[in-house]
Amino acid sequence: MHQEHKKPEPLYASALRAPCPVCGHVSYSPAGIHPQCAMRASDQIQIDRLKARKIEEAKTSPTLPRRYEKQCPKCHRIQHVRQKSCSCGHSFQFKNGDIGVL
Repeated sequence: MHQEHKKPEPLYASALRAPCPVCGHVSYSPAGIHPQCAMRASDQIQIDRLKARKIEEAKTSPTLPRRYEKQCPKCHRIQHVRQKSCSCGHSFQFKNGDIGVL
């Protein structure tokens, strides 16, 4: 004797809830957006602002040579510290104890 068990019909018809605009799932919040999705959306605005600011700062600020790099005083190109001369023709002068060749 196998009987099928079905869920009872709801007593009151509920209105369909709108999907969350961020994740697309049905929202349980009365505002229509999940609280965590609202936080994610507001955080994304802040992240975009910070990225844009960082890009602008990178454009305006000069880049410093790394530990193994030096800048040619004549053409301002970045060279490896062991280079004797630059492609523009400038010869680097080495102090006593500096390594000048590979």
